[in-house]
Parts: sequence; C-alpha cells; structure tokens
Amino acid sequence: MRYPYPSKSLNMPYKLLPLSIAIALVSSPAIADNNVDVKLTPGPTFTTKDGRFKAKIIGFSQIEGAYHDDEKFDHPNGTSLRRARLGIKGKIDKKWGYKFIYEFGNNAKQEIQDVFLTYKVSPSTKLKVGQYKEPIGLEWQTGAPNWTFMELPLLTAITPRRSIGAGVKYQHQDFRVDLGFFGENNNKSRADEEGKSVDLHTSYRFMNQGDSHFHLGASMSYRTPDAETNALSFKSKHETATTTKPTLNSGAIKDIDNAILLGIDTLWKMDQFLIQAEYMTNNVEVNKKDDLKLKGYYVATAWMLTGESRPFHFGKYTYQKLKPNHAVGHGGNGALELAFRYDHLDLDDEHLLAGTMKKFTLGMNWYVNKSIKFSVNLSKADSNEHAAIANDETKTLALRAQFAL
Repeated sequence: MRYPYPSKSLNMPYKLLPLSIAIALVSSPAIADNNVDVKLTPGPTFTTKDGRFKAKIIGFSQIEGAYHDDEKFDHPNGTSLRRARLGIKGKIDKKWGYKFIYEFGNNAKQEIQDVFLTYKVSPSTKLKVGQYKEPIGLEWQTGAPNWTFMELPLLTAITPRRSIGAGVKYQHQDFRVDLGFFGENNNKSRADEEGKSVDLHTSYRFMNQGDSHFHLGASMSYRTPDAETNALSFKSKHETATTTKPTLNSGAIKDIDNAILLGIDTLWKMDQFLIQAEYMTNNVEVNKKDDLKLKGYYVATAWMLTGESRPFHFGKYTYQKLKPNHAVGHGGNGALELAFRYDHLDLDDEHLLAGTMKKFTLGMNWYVNKSIKFSVNLSKADSNEHAAIANDETKTLALRAQFAL
C-alpha cells in the first residue's frame, strides 16, 4: 500500500497556514477587547493577560552567494535563497506547547519542517509528539539562524534528521536525558512498512557559573531501514547549497539489518571564548556480510571579538540568539565573532569505499542586532581517491545575509 502524500501543487494550504493564523490572531475578538497583550519585536507575539495562552510568529531568511576555486569538478558559482521559513509557536493553557514551521526557500525543499505538540508534565519533564529533530548530537539541535558556521559539520551526513515520533525529555539541575521513538519524515515518499529508530541523548553539565559553561554529552540511535528498499545511503557535499554534486556518496547500501549510531559531544565556554567538538560512528549491520563502520568528527572554536558571550540553553541543548552589547543604530557597531572549524568524514571501510573528506573553515559573523546577521566563510575541502569527486581540492568563499524574527 502506498501512503498518500500531497504533491507540490497541493502544498499551498500548508504554505498559507502561518499567515492565516497570524491574520486570525490580529483580528480576533480577544485582541479587540484588550484581553491580549501584543508585542511586535522581534516578531509578533500575542499573550493573554492571564498568561495561559501565547502565540508567536517565527521565521527567518538566509540569502547567500558562493564562489569556488576547484580542481576536479566545476562546482557552480552563484546565489541562492538558502532558507526562508515562516511559522508559529506558542502555548495552550500553560502546560501545552506547539510549533509549526514551513520551508519556502528555493535552495531547500519546500516542505513542512517542524510540526509538534508538547506537554509539560512537571518542571523537569516534558513530552513531545510530532515531526521534529531527532535528539542526536549537539550542533544539529541548534536552529540554523544560530549556527556558528553557514553549514553543518560533515558528520551530520551519517546522523538522523527530522522524523515523526514521540519522546520524553527530563532535566534535573545539571543532568538531562532525551529519549525518542521515531518513524520516517512526513515529506519522504514511501510504500510498505517505514523505517524506525530509537534515539537517546544524555548530558551532564560540570560547570555553570555566569558566562562559563562546560558539559559532556553522549548519543545513541538504533535504526532499521524501511521494508521496501531495506537500504540506507550516506552522502555529503563539501560546502554551500550552490554545489550540485556530492563529494562523498555511498550509494544505496542494501540488505541492511540495522544501524547503530554512537556519539559524544562537548562544549566548553569561558566568557567570549568557546571550544566545541563531536565524534560520531555509525555501525551498519549488513545481512550475511561484514558490518560497515562510518565515522566523522569535528573540532570548532569561536571568539566574540567585541566581548559578548554566546548564549547556550542547556535544557534545550541549543545556542540562542545573541544580542550585541551595542547594536548598530543604538550607539554601537554590533558584535563580531571569529570562528574556526576542522571537519573530517570517513565513508571508507574495508567493505565500502565511498571516500573520505577533510575540511578547514574560517568564519566571521557580524551581528548587527538581535535579528540581523551577516556571515563570511572561507573553506578548503580535500577528498581522497575513493570519493565520488576523487582527489578534489576545493576552496570556497561564501557570503550570507540573514534576518530572523
């Protein structure tokens, strides 16, 4: 049996839903009767005076361009609307929460990103159901507007993304655990029985004093492929959305029984300076054949040159919006951040030769204010002889302008 999914031409109601909700909120009788407080910065927020209900319009856009100096493959230079997302989030009767966000960008799939419902069981425990990011790793959990670099690290090629599922998150002071049970992403066409996964992430915060923070985290995911293809694939571009061909590509690895992902992550932040690192290994068990071991890691550092400290929310396990000490237009020049990252992804195994890639990235971010950010990334990526683009050395200059509600 094939599951029915809306085609691109039928997606217009989804695209208009956030706008429709916003219009309904603004014109609602509750607002007309002054029963709701309205705040317009940075995004329109509507809160009932008793605090039981809240709705906030959310979204962001990222416009970018890239130039490549390449050797083996002519990566196209150009511009793109990398992401353009609009949605709404809020709470219902204090304990219930919700979020819906849709992607409009022309260099990303136009589709539903997040749609989920949460319930606050207690101050330390929250339930979640819907489509959302699987709780694996550190950098992936942070929303794209708050990434240090323009693109995710290479190791995310072997980690899960968004899927439909249900989970529970528990935090007690410096200890937190996130457990989830997932199927497939709603936007993935499929027939027969879908793939399934169980994810677990746990972390402990050893230091939390003012702007100083140190934690260690560990991830585990057990995944089975869908029954129709019984296969998984892994691929990665070297950098930027303007590139068309993956540098590494395993192709479809068939006859898979399961894949077990294990990872560790850490963040050490001291005032305006931070160091962050992750290591992931994906052990793929192939029926009647030797297992495969794919792995990746990165080490990144960042320094706020203007003295701010990057805000990190341990409970949500994400970086938050940075507010410059002196925003442009308010007696200052905004905030400047200098960052460096080394990436390594290895899809080579004794029984699979899909290539390895290493990448150096130097980044600069200018935070004009809490909503506007400009980014420059210089990177150099090298692949080995087994890569889909073999023995390639590509240097990239990427620029981005971002606005976020």
